[in-house]
Amino acid sequence: MLTNGQAFWLQFSTIIVALVSPIIAVLISLWYQKISSKKAAKMQLFMDLVSFRDYLPFPWQYSVALNRIDVVFHGEHRILQLWHEYYDSLQHELIGSALVLANERKVALISEIANHLGYNNLSQIFLQRYYQPKGSFEGMMNDFDIKTELLRVLKSTETLLVLGKYEETPLEKDLKEGKIKGKKLNEDSSGA
Repeated sequence: MLTNGQAFWLQFSTIIVALVSPIIAVLISLWYQKISSKKAAKMQLFMDLVSFRDYLPFPWQYSVALNRIDVVFHGEHRILQLWHEYYDSLQHELIGSALVLANERKVALISEIANHLGYNNLSQIFLQRYYQPKGSFEGMMNDFDIKTELLRVLKSTETLLVLGKYEETPLEKDLKEGKIKGKKLNEDSSGA
């Protein structure tokens, strides 16, 4: 049998527990969501870096992932140090020994992030291998060559005349109809 004082404290503690329990549950839930979202952001950044690590030219996803490192890994001093070293190496023309150094720093950065996320057995040899179908690379290089040549032609062309498809001479028809105004390149401006 409980005394009046004991019954009061029992009821009082039951009310306190009933009021405080939901608050504690919400706080724990918010804390867990915060931890989970940070882990998810780190994992997404890591997956982008691994997925596009040797894709040429760097796709926008890779650049975006690199630009998020300072925020997502804020406080992770070793990762930030490796990122800044990699960033510095990217500021140079990537040929010869500069390219080798940049690749070494990239692999070291991704490897450190992998260790941070618990992928301790992910070797640097794995990170140095990259699959890109031969056809996609050749197509990309052909696109680059076409764009480069087109840009060269357009930069060295003073006037570009686009003619429609007509049965008679297109230039004469367009001149008569007033679709083209001006003069021919070799035409004398005095009219003589």
